[in-house]
Amino acid sequence: MGKKVDGAYSNSFQAIGDGYAKDNINVFYMGKKVDGVYSNSFQLVGNGYAKDNFNVFYVGKKIANAYANSFKYFGNGYATDNSGVFYMGVKIDGAYPSSFRFISSDYINDYGDAYCMGK
Repeated sequence: MGKKVDGAYSNSFQAIGDGYAKDNINVFYMGKKVDGVYSNSFQLVGNGYAKDNFNVFYVGKKIANAYANSFKYFGNGYATDNSGVFYMGVKIDGAYPSSFRFISSDYINDYGDAYCMGK
């Protein structure tokens, strides 16, 4: 059974993947409007991550203090920007993006520590 997507403009509405959709003004995640996003520059990054020219989002929620211009998704929930490492949309305290290394599906390390599933 379908549910109406409130606020969507049907003439420009398109599904773009990972639960996201957009029209010429708004972006939606799983049918709900995402606040504070610029539709014209919105793009998927991977596995629930997305960004516009100014902000980064994970499953429709803005990630505080993430930098869109340097944000990269690596796989299995891990991503970086020029100031941090993220796991499933949460910044990993103390992890260094400059030495980030993806080891396996669950493990990463940087020059000081190793992490499992973001911890």
